[in-house]
Amino acid sequence: MCTGTDDRFSSMMLWRGSKAYFNAACILFKHEQGKTPFPRPDAPAYFLVCQAIELVLKGFLRGSGKSEDSLVKEYGHNLMKALDAAEKHGLTTLLKIETEERSALKLVNAHYESKALQFTIEGVYDLPRFEVLLEIAEKLIAKTGAFCLKNRELHAGKPTAVIKLRSARKK
Repeated sequence: MCTGTDDRFSSMMLWRGSKAYFNAACILFKHEQGKTPFPRPDAPAYFLVCQAIELVLKGFLRGSGKSEDSLVKEYGHNLMKALDAAEKHGLTTLLKIETEERSALKLVNAHYESKALQFTIEGVYDLPRFEVLLEIAEKLIAKTGAFCLKNRELHAGKPTAVIKLRSARKK
């Protein structure tokens, strides 16, 4: 049972969520491979890997001291804004996002941020190679895990999503 001082919206919670979405993206990608001569996953797989990237970046930012509100208001679902902020907060000491990777994130970002991938809005999308996004997510998850674990208690005792959700339900 949550108390008024629980903080379950920690850097580690976000990091664990990113791993779960990454694993789901890998399973879906593997399932779809071999079905066509040029395997390219559908929008749900792209959504899953982008969600993994968003959560791992926000986990890093949360572990860097960012509040829940700032994660929502400053970055929303914009992968590029989250990446830029994470790099300003020291992500570059853990890993380097290569030029090709940054281009892939920029290309997929508009579709992800607009929710087109989540709701599989019909249309033709200019999407990067899925494998590049998987590599980005895998690298981010591998290199930020220890940081997110170490900083998971940074927000202990402060209001979080859990408390806000509980408060919203009581109204």
